[in-house]
Amino acid sequence: MKRRDFFKKTFYTGVTAGAAIAFGDAGKLFATGSPLNQGPYDMVAVKGGDPVQMFDKAIESLGGMKNFVKRVRRSWSNQMSDGMLCRNVVPTLIPS
Repeated sequence: MKRRDFFKKTFYTGVTAGAAIAFGDAGKLFATGSPLNQGPYDMVAVKGGDPVQMFDKAIESLGGMKNFVKRVRRSWSNQMSDGMLCRNVVPTLIPS
């Protein structure tokens, strides 16, 4: 980049920042908003403790497990077929 281009871009950036501050829109330009007022976080970091407690704290600060796992309503016939699949019986072979 040439020196002339550098000074030109610096000047335009300064004018833009000054105009944003003067007209009251500096929060969007410089990201000075408070993250506590924006709702649940996208990413969290938890350090120093028991892994189970750290996991629970992280999931809680992300909005709870309900944001990741949806509750599924199951019909009575699906529950019965699952019970049949999990029974403790040795299958018999049918002679061919």
